Amino acid sequence: MFAAPAILRGRNLNDRVRIAAIGVGVRGGSNLHDVSGEDIVALCDVAESAIDRPASDHPKARRYRDFRRI
Repeated sequence: MFAAPAILRGRNLNDRVRIAAIGVGVRGGSNLHDVSGEDIVALCDVAESAIDRPASDHPKARRYRDFRRI
């Protein structure tokens, strides 16, 4: 038990997950809404207009049109 991983010992369980979302349009936006309590750090979609709404909900997230740049 002393060598158990951190998750078994209960350490850092309150840290928020950092998420970069690719394809944040219609369905992707719905999925993004489901994890909105986490730390959204990047938004990516080829249609820049699809990024506008999620970007207003997550103003600190960086915007990308090319997923390879994330």
